[in-house]
Amino acid sequence: MFFAIILTGCGDDTQKASEKAKSAESSLTTAEQMNNQATDLVSQALDQMSANNASQVTSTLIRAQDLANQIKAELEKSRTAVQEAAAMNITPEYRSYLNAKVRVIDNSIAVNQTDLELISLWLSDPLMQQPDMLQKVTDLQTRETQQEAAAQAADEEANKIAADNPDKIQ
Repeated sequence: MFFAIILTGCGDDTQKASEKAKSAESSLTTAEQMNNQATDLVSQALDQMSANNASQVTSTLIRAQDLANQIKAELEKSRTAVQEAAAMNITPEYRSYLNAKVRVIDNSIAVNQTDLELISLWLSDPLMQQPDMLQKVTDLQTRETQQEAAAQAADEEANKIAADNPDKIQ
């Protein structure tokens, strides 16, 4: 009887953690779909900038900004689910995998924040007429490229952990 109590008290939460991870994946899929829409809107806004149509640029960027804010919420929901899963009673390998996934999401949130900054910058000058505007945009795009690279590196780390431990990561 004592042995059964100890086993119950130290139960493995792998299944619960996997369910949380699946929930996080669903949020990430939603965020990715919205990101594709936001990217299309930003491309449309850039075309409108080329046509010198400030009112259309502003309207399009506001729609992209709304999507970017929704993306942020989905990413944060996903991060919370993965963090909760990583805090459960799971194998160290699975925890390492989930923590790497948290780093992917954190970098994705940073990219999203940079996207929001870019959109705000463009909204402040829809036709990019301020003298330092091009440099500001370039700086933000450079930062975003670095953030995307960090997300990719964390994702590669997570994939390696999963490949090295297929029996411990669900």
